[in-house]
Amino acid sequence: MLGFPTPPTSCDLLDFFPVWLDLKGALDAFPAQSGVTFRFRSSGLRFVYTALTKNEAGKYLREECAVCGPAFNQNAHGAPTFAPAEGSGSQVVELSEAFLSLIKADGDKGVLLVECSSPLASLELEIVDPYGDPIASRRLHLVVSGVEDMYSWVNLRSSGGRVTSVGEPANAPNFDSNGKNVFFLHGFDVDADTARAWNAEMFKRLWWSGSKARFWGMTWEGDAGSSLNYQANAANAFAVTSNFCAWVGGVTGEKIVLAHSLGNMVVSAAIQDYGLSVSKYFMLNAAVAAECYDSSVFNDAADGNHMLHDEWAGYGSNTWCSTWHRLFSAPDGRAGLTWKDRFPNVLPVAYNYYSSGDEIFEIWNAMPTAFSGGIFHLERYAWQKQELFKGRGIPGGTTWAGWGFLRTAPESTYEESILYPDAAAANSVPVTNIVESPVFRKNPPEMFTNSVPSATVNALLAKGLPALSAAAGITDFGTEVMSDWDMNTMGKPDGGVWGRSTSQTYEDRWLHSDLKDMAYFYVYKLFDRIVNEGGLE
Repeated sequence: MLGFPTPPTSCDLLDFFPVWLDLKGALDAFPAQSGVTFRFRSSGLRFVYTALTKNEAGKYLREECAVCGPAFNQNAHGAPTFAPAEGSGSQVVELSEAFLSLIKADGDKGVLLVECSSPLASLELEIVDPYGDPIASRRLHLVVSGVEDMYSWVNLRSSGGRVTSVGEPANAPNFDSNGKNVFFLHGFDVDADTARAWNAEMFKRLWWSGSKARFWGMTWEGDAGSSLNYQANAANAFAVTSNFCAWVGGVTGEKIVLAHSLGNMVVSAAIQDYGLSVSKYFMLNAAVAAECYDSSVFNDAADGNHMLHDEWAGYGSNTWCSTWHRLFSAPDGRAGLTWKDRFPNVLPVAYNYYSSGDEIFEIWNAMPTAFSGGIFHLERYAWQKQELFKGRGIPGGTTWAGWGFLRTAPESTYEESILYPDAAAANSVPVTNIVESPVFRKNPPEMFTNSVPSATVNALLAKGLPALSAAAGITDFGTEVMSDWDMNTMGKPDGGVWGRSTSQTYEDRWLHSDLKDMAYFYVYKLFDRIVNEGGLE
């Protein structure tokens, strides 16, 4: 027997499919003493033995099942594969006596896990007499291609990445779908190649959870600059919204949208600003201020407010950039310079899938620095950091408005003295003065006119207006606002098993990208729920 001893990992198991060999009758007809051999003639395939029955053939994806491997005592993710030697063409592999004995004892057994390793894969089961002559054979007809041949693709990037392909998928004909469309959009700091990985994983996980909807993988330019350029990419999210809306809106049939992290800014703006009509919208770890959907979480308290920069302690809330909009009313464009109630039209179709264990959205109970969380975990408290660093002119921040202070000198010589030297002086300034001479940094100039175009408002929100709430992706809104579900407490497998060692920093928390980074084995409940609530079956 020629083989590949390397066992699959938990993440690899999505690429295997179960095949049941209905051999009980044949084994009874040809007992061992007959000298008959049962074998495969195959190429481009790898196999794992199991003691699973046909009715539990998919169990390996969701449960620990130590009934795999040559001795049927290993978990699927640790059992060795067997196959003909790579590159040898069609070769013969005899089925083990131990495997055949299982089938003799129980005809419902005989399940193999199969993985394709070549686009020219073939599989034929043969029963051969002692002289090598075939008695019977049965071929499994396979059409093998990459996973990207099973869904459509839309590239919203200005350049680079896989080209848009919206025709009928080569290996997933439209007649095999349920007529519905499910779109997925990734989040921040995902380059063109990583976007392909995100979409492939999301498709496979939804498919294994029973989705029959046509899948549309999408990518956008949320990775401009470095990983410190979050605010610039939030502005990009608004800029790409009209293009996203045109693509999704142009597809016929029912539309269900899933978005991760900052991708939710794109989708929410498409629904709010462009009237995109979707039947359901799943917000996954949404990197959007919670106050956009629920004004009650907008926090302008001066005490105990961890979204307030500590250098602004003692400054009345009327002096803050985030509350400046209160000084104006429509049609003055400055009245719209707030995250509060930015996306109310989303609520009727929204499902907020948040995680109370999300490290990106975790709130530090003090003023965070860039290194809060530790030098090896700079991602921790990232949402809070990027909001508090707006206007500060430091790495990871911006030079627009925010929590910076207005100086007596032009912005080019920012190190000059503060116009209002302390909180007492700022708090004593008449409100009318703050319109023209705000306490916060007076940049950019476009912010200080009574006619602010919507595109400029969006850019100002992204780069200059700090949110006064946590991210939606860590917020339990309550059903009176929208349907929501905590992945951290409800999405893990029964028994509390999790794919991260309890000795690691984050232990058993469901982190920001665990819906993709964790094996399906650990997160299948999430995808089952999406398929069920989305009506994707």
